[in-house]
Amino acid sequence: MGYQNEEGIMNHLTYKITFNWHNEVIDFFRHAKNEERALYYGISALAEEVGYNRKFVSDYILDSKANRWSVTPMVKK
Repeated sequence: MGYQNEEGIMNHLTYKITFNWHNEVIDFFRHAKNEERALYYGISALAEEVGYNRKFVSDYILDSKANRWSVTPMVKK
């Protein structure tokens, strides 16, 4: 989830979204307020990159019988 700065303004975190697209590992980095939104943004980016519509890519990636994605928050050090 995002965090608030000193002024109380909600900031977005950077997430690394990793996909297994037909045995090819593809990574994206996106700013989002939570992991769910990061996944949504990542699927949209993947659809654009591979040239298929978002619904087709989403159905393939989110297939419950396979583990084809991960979302990892990038922590500032």
